[in-house]
Amino acid sequence: MTEKPRRNRRLISLKTVQGRTGLKHTTIYKGVALGTFPQPVQISSRCTRWYEDEVDDWIAALPRGVGSRPGSAAKRAPEASAA
Repeated sequence: MTEKPRRNRRLISLKTVQGRTGLKHTTIYKGVALGTFPQPVQISSRCTRWYEDEVDDWIAALPRGVGSRPGSAAKRAPEASAA
């Protein structure tokens, strides 16, 4: 198996991750715990960062289109019934 060449290995903050994904910190950490979001890197006891390319890959893998995200059906306006 050929290993994928590493792209930019820049580290980004939680604030930057939130800005790119539109997620709150609790949702990000819940995804980390469930294994559905990239693992952070512990820089020190009070400093956590994410690899930028891993977050970008996660965003790119998201389904596209209306209603493709879990829970989005509840947020959509009800469709008008044809009479």
